[in-house]
Amino acid sequence: MLEGAFQSTDDRIMNAKSVTPAFLLAAILWPAVRRVFQQKIAEKLAPMPAMHEAGREIIDLQLTQIAIPKRFSIPMREIWEYQLRLERNNGKKAAILITKKRFRAAYDFLLLREASGEKLNGLGQWWTNYQEANPQQQTVQQKTTLSKPHKRRVKSGQRNKKAVD
Repeated sequence: MLEGAFQSTDDRIMNAKSVTPAFLLAAILWPAVRRVFQQKIAEKLAPMPAMHEAGREIIDLQLTQIAIPKRFSIPMREIWEYQLRLERNNGKKAAILITKKRFRAAYDFLLLREASGEKLNGLGQWWTNYQEANPQQQTVQQKTTLSKPHKRRVKSGQRNKKAVD
């Protein structure tokens, strides 16, 4: 993964594109974040809070050794958290995600994960196709999503509400 991140950074520099240390740091720390994330999931924490906690823990651990300014740590966490958002590509979510500020970094990171051997069931290709499609094709593609249906959480106090007479 690191070789891919460094090669991607070299390519961006050669093509006069912007580069941020946040992307490289996100790639360097990803194996540790993924390990802690999986532990949090095993502890029955929901995916997004699990990713948030994993990112926070790993960054806090690194801050004991190196300085990571918030201008880098915040985008790193967003890149990691976007990995979960990119999995939820059904309906209009894909159209919304593609407009977000960190989408491109998160998408590049997703491609890097796939290239390094993570099994993501073609998610990177799905997003590549989606970006290259015209609006009508995007609408069709949103219906052929790779994401699993999201279970809605019931807010506290809304379970089994019955009219009391």
